[in-house]
Amino acid sequence: MTHKQKALSRGDACRKRSMHEESQRRRSEQIAQENLALLKRIQDKQRKPSKELDASLHAKSWREKQRYCKLASHFSNP
Repeated sequence: MTHKQKALSRGDACRKRSMHEESQRRRSEQIAQENLALLKRIQDKQRKPSKELDASLHAKSWREKQRYCKLASHFSNP
């Protein structure tokens, strides 16, 4: 019994990927990972405010410095 093989149509055979396609896929995956890492950093910053931007901390620090300056002026030599 002989099997008659059917001719392959376009797209039926295993498609070989070019080196260019593979490098594009790897680069796309790398960009996606970098984007996710950036998104995570942005979301983390939104959840916990930066100390540098917290006005109440600056005001408290300024008040403490003023208090120390006032105390130091009482003990300075005339």
